[in-house]
Amino acid sequence: MVADGQHRFSPWMQSHTATDHALTSLVVTNGKLNETYAPLRQHDFWFRHGFTLRVPGVDVTTDRENVIRHLSAWHRAILADSGVARSADLLVVEQVHGAQINTVRGGFVRPDAADGLCTNEPGVLIGIYVADCGPLWVLDPVHKAVGLAHSGRKGTNLNIAGALIRQMCESFDSKPSEMEAFLGPCIRPPHYETDFATHILEQCVAEGIGLVNDCGINTASNLDRYYSYRAENGRTGRMLAWAQIRLSPISAP
Repeated sequence: MVADGQHRFSPWMQSHTATDHALTSLVVTNGKLNETYAPLRQHDFWFRHGFTLRVPGVDVTTDRENVIRHLSAWHRAILADSGVARSADLLVVEQVHGAQINTVRGGFVRPDAADGLCTNEPGVLIGIYVADCGPLWVLDPVHKAVGLAHSGRKGTNLNIAGALIRQMCESFDSKPSEMEAFLGPCIRPPHYETDFATHILEQCVAEGIGLVNDCGINTASNLDRYYSYRAENGRTGRMLAWAQIRLSPISAP
């Protein structure tokens, strides 16, 4: 699908592997195994974001709950190294490959099953776990709101991207033409038979999002850097995609 008018894919939506030199201007990795992305860093004056990487030496061959428990201390250190206060609670939901989005209100979120979160509250730290499914950030720079969705094959079929965008419009009076979307690393052909990443981008465009970006990274193509549920036969870790609106915005560029 080719977007027209304001609804367009950015130049970053070229297909790259994780080792392509073209990614050097897109991805920045700090010393604590966290990636950030250029289209999102343009908004760094009012919000933080990141995507944690594979942590060497951590046993990830057990069940999902134990894996996340083993990785949680690392993730907290990564967040602290990225400027997130250690006192900040990480708000997550019970991901079930659905299309439910929960809005954070008063610093709290409903604990029921969902696959996305959104907030306009400064200091609130939200996150989703992925290991091949697509992490989707959606921003409203005008109303200073952010959302995250976990969109794999099932969630994409249910249009969770559209659900997140509509939830933000309802909760924060956001307007799609003023919003931006960014798709992070996920599994892609030839390592997966369905190109759900393209469908996620198309769904964002169909909702009227003004700018849609895609990193183009295939998680299954670089197991030294990312976890991949498919490539590692289900015995693997999880990356944490996270976002936080700053308590005190810094000077805009």
